[in-house]
Amino acid sequence: MRIASNRADKEWIAENLDKLKDEEDKYVEEQMNLLETPPTEDDDKAIWQSKFRLQFQAQLFLDEEKLKPRLEEVKEYKVVKYGRFLQGLLYLLGYPKDRVVEAGTQKFFWKTAKTLLDEEFVEKLIAFETIGPK
Repeated sequence: MRIASNRADKEWIAENLDKLKDEEDKYVEEQMNLLETPPTEDDDKAIWQSKFRLQFQAQLFLDEEKLKPRLEEVKEYKVVKYGRFLQGLLYLLGYPKDRVVEAGTQKFFWKTAKTLLDEEFVEKLIAFETIGPK
C-alpha cells in the first residue's frame, strides 16, 4: 500500500513541483511587498522570506487533499528521528510540556506528542510569529 502511495506521490510531485515553486515565490514576493517597512539587510530579508515560505507550505497542507494524509502517516511511525527538534518546535508553538515529554523528565515522548500533529498544529505553524521583541 505504501509503495503505491509513494509512486503516486512522486508522480504528483513531478507534475506539480514547478508550479508550486512558482506559486510559493509569487506568494513570498507579494507578502514582502505588503510589509510596511521592507527589510534592508540581507539577514532580515531572509528571515521574512523564510517566514512567508513556511506560511505558504503550511497552508498548502491544509488546502491540498493530496497532502493531508501525510500527517496521518507520520503519526503511524513508532520512532522518529530528531525528537529534540520536534520537542522544541512544539514548545515554540505553545503546546504544554506534559503533552510533549515523559512525566517527571525532559525526555521527548513521541507516543503522546504525535497526537498533537493535526490541523491545529498546521494552523499554529501558519500563525507563528518568527520576528518579535526577543
